[in-house]
Order: sequence, then structure tokens, then C-alpha cells
Amino acid sequence: MTQVFLVVSAFEQKYWLNEFIGHVLEAFDHAQTDVVLKRPRRNYDRRGMVHHLRRLVARGADYSGGLIMPIDPAQLREDLVEFCAEIPGPVVFLDLEPFESEADYPPNTAFIGYPSWQIGEAAARWLAGALARRDPAVFVAASREHSDRQDGFVAALRAISPEASVVVDDSCDYLRSAALDAVRARLLGGHRLDAVFCTNDEMALGAVEALRWQGVTGTVVVGVDGAAEARAHIDTGTGPLRATVVQDGYEIAAGAVDLLHRLRTGRPAPKRTLLVPRMYANRTRESTHPSSGPQIHNEMRDVGAGATLGYAQNVWITNQVSD
Repeated sequence: MTQVFLVVSAFEQKYWLNEFIGHVLEAFDHAQTDVVLKRPRRNYDRRGMVHHLRRLVARGADYSGGLIMPIDPAQLREDLVEFCAEIPGPVVFLDLEPFESEADYPPNTAFIGYPSWQIGEAAARWLAGALARRDPAVFVAASREHSDRQDGFVAALRAISPEASVVVDDSCDYLRSAALDAVRARLLGGHRLDAVFCTNDEMALGAVEALRWQGVTGTVVVGVDGAAEARAHIDTGTGPLRATVVQDGYEIAAGAVDLLHRLRTGRPAPKRTLLVPRMYANRTRESTHPSSGPQIHNEMRDVGAGATLGYAQNVWITNQVSD
């Protein structure tokens, strides 16, 4: 049976990533391909990822190619170029684009994912339509990873609503608990909070908890990813989490597997496949909300048992081992 690798940049408390990995395993299982999952000891750790890349090169003959979800390209770009030159099989990058232009991509590589800047723009357009005030006070809970998400959001919101007040905290590290603490601190400091944009759904759910603890109503929360727990919250139509920018893990996984197959068989493959982010919102609650782009309303994808990590039969999880 053919074997490929999957290197991820984070694992702990990344529920959207777990769903995505399930889709990858299911897609490769249909292609009768085994997957070796390389997960970091610590989220977004360059040293850990480089360690895995070196181990893969040392056993490159065992793999017919693989998928990599890189960390901040500024930290890892040179390592990725070196890796791609030494690994014999093709590589498809996911989630975060590692190179600035097609000309920068090494041979036998490709990328598929949602542009981070456009994710932020989509959230800003939706939120601007949902807020009644011309001068909303908006708090952004973010991470230093995927910083284009908050940058795109701030630029788009200020273009639409020049009087908006926007405060960004990029120290929340995609953690629910960190976003909860950050939002509570804003509320306890007496700041008006008309809206909270979180650059992943984990943080959005933390913001929801903070608002509930403080008894605050009327604040609009928007997340990113389209994780199952966030969609379920939106579907209730009663809580502060009103929308999320969907990154369809099934679409990324299927596209990545197809790209890898094309590269392996010498068929034409685009260097960059940029997917269009969509908003997930409650159809009934947002029936009067003006559409500002592609939207999904109360649509849930049944991933099935084969798409969950716990039931996968074609995966080996390899933890980082200290040198």
C-alpha cells in the first residue's frame, strides 16, 4: 500500500483541524493510501516542524509524497525550500501559503487553501452589515499566526465604517481560554463592546463564554473555521455567536489529495488553488441581513465515522521526539 506524510503545525485544542484530518484520512483511504501524521509537541513550533522535516528526508524513500501545513512562512521558508529539494516525492502545502508568488514555489509542489486576507475581509463585510451603529466598538481576538486574517479584517472594516473603533489583541494564540480572558478584561475595564471578531472558532466560543459570564447582551461575535461546535451554537439562533467564516475541511482535503495525485502522476496541476471563503449564519435569524458574498445557512455536512480521527484505520500518529 502507498504511504504519504501529513505534517501539521498544531494539534492541541484544534477541533477544526481534527475534523480536517479526518477528511484527509478518508480521502486517502479511498485511494488505498496510508498516512503518517507528524504532529508537533507544541503548537506552531518551528524547531519541532524542522525536526519532522529532517526525519522525513532521512526516510524519503518510504513516502510517495505528502501534505504540509506550515507555520509562519517568515520562520520556515528556507527550511521548506531545502526540504522540497531533498524529498523525492511531491509536496502540497495547506492552510497557510508558504511562498509569495508562483515563481517562488519549488518544483513538484503546490498550495491549496483559503487566503487569510480574504477571510478577514469576508468577516468584516458581514459584520458591517449586522451592526446598527456607524461607530461600532470592535474587539479582535487574534494570534500572531495567520496575522493576515486580522489585518484584512481591520482594513476592510475601516474602509466600510471609517468611524469604527477597532482594538486588536494578537496574543490569544487561538485558545478559547485566552480569548475568554481578553474579552472579560475589556468588559471589566468598562469598554463598550459592540462586536468581537475572533480569527478562529475556538476563540469565538471563548468570547461567548465571557459575554455570558458578564451578563452582556447585544454584542455580535464572528469566528473563523466553521467548526461543528460553532455551527451548532449559530444554529440555536439565540446566542451572541452569529456567524463564522467557513474553511471547508472537506474541500481542502479533497483538493489536496487530487493535487498530490496529479503531481505524482505528472498530470497538469496549478501551483496555487485559492478557495473562496463563505459565511455560515442562521437563515432565520439573519433573514434581513444583506448578503455581502457567498453564504451558507444552517447546512451541516455529515462527515461520517470514516472522517473522524478516532476511527481512522490508515493513520500512524508520530509525536515529536527530542533530539
